[in-house]
Amino acid sequence: MTQKNRPPRTEEAEYLLRLAGLDEKAFYALLNASETLTTHALFHVQQAVEKILKAVLVSHNVVFRRTHDLVELADLLTARGIDLPAPRERLASLSAYAVRFR
Repeated sequence: MTQKNRPPRTEEAEYLLRLAGLDEKAFYALLNASETLTTHALFHVQQAVEKILKAVLVSHNVVFRRTHDLVELADLLTARGIDLPAPRERLASLSAYAVRFR
């Protein structure tokens, strides 16, 4: 099947959104902890946003390479006329947190 003829990968998109929700919960838990390092909390924000972007791409049958680069994922969305959830510059600033703690 070609990319355009494939049915939407709804289950995969829903799974990514559930994982993003867990990252969001981790972010808030860290944010409210007494000894939180901001960078650890921001790692989970980056992860949640990454999974949300990938869920949208998957639901539109957009093929993407394995990456943590939010700008690259955002560019794939905008190339298809899909609005971004945040300004590109904000996404760029979060991308650094993807690999800082791996």
